[in-house]
Amino acid sequence: VCRVVQGAVPETTALLKLRYDHIVYTGNGAVAQIVMEAAAKHLTPTTLELGGKSPVIIDETADIKKAATQVAWGKWGNAGQTCIAPDYVIVHSSVKEQFLSESKLLLRKAFGDKPETSKGWGKIIHPRHVRRVEGLVSSSSGKVVYGNVDSANADSKFFPPTLVVDASLDDRLMQEEIFGPALSILSFEDLDEAISIVKQVCDSPLALYIFSESDENINKILDNTASGGVCVNDTLSHVTNANLPFGGIGASGMGYYGSKLGFDEFTHFRAV
Repeated sequence: VCRVVQGAVPETTALLKLRYDHIVYTGNGAVAQIVMEAAAKHLTPTTLELGGKSPVIIDETADIKKAATQVAWGKWGNAGQTCIAPDYVIVHSSVKEQFLSESKLLLRKAFGDKPETSKGWGKIIHPRHVRRVEGLVSSSSGKVVYGNVDSANADSKFFPPTLVVDASLDDRLMQEEIFGPALSILSFEDLDEAISIVKQVCDSPLALYIFSESDENINKILDNTASGGVCVNDTLSHVTNANLPFGGIGASGMGYYGSKLGFDEFTHFRAV
């Protein structure tokens, strides 16, 4: 038996007063704290999937054309409105311009010079979120190198695919989860610098994407970062593998769902 209750804050608040065996919540960290606080009163276990700012690290050994293609696949699908979409890119300075060139080429090929007329370009879920993403981009100290932000239209729920380079880590664009079609691109000289940026922006993102042909670099990133999941030379695919767990860590959540591990998450293993 499944019961669906439609509503917003008042209805959700009322539901959280009830006693459950398990609560799963997908959304942001601020609401997750409210959910956990309500669950704590009944000692109810929770599963939280909270997103976060999922980084892409592209080193100087990477296949840049492949990296640009896979980042585009992960970022622009559903106009960036997925919890594991690449949130920002840190690319080695020696291949930064090549990555930008390939990314622009892919955007023009997919959506043309006027994405507002493209049948393949999705809408933003709500006018408020168009204004939110517009605010993230317009308040940034970075430079918009692709995308006409002035064409954004809250009424038609349109925001163009947008590339922003060299934003400050203090910008809202680098502090808040974008969950929309804006991609911030930073550069690095040394891998330790890239790892440091990841830790400053969000030390426990839901996903981490690495593009490199160097096993040494790949292992160094894995050994010195934390994330819910990782893809190497790809994006999103770790979620499609039924043999792997899907879940966050720290600010990006707790617990798992999907596949057998998801079944186990909602099961009490009673020893008799």
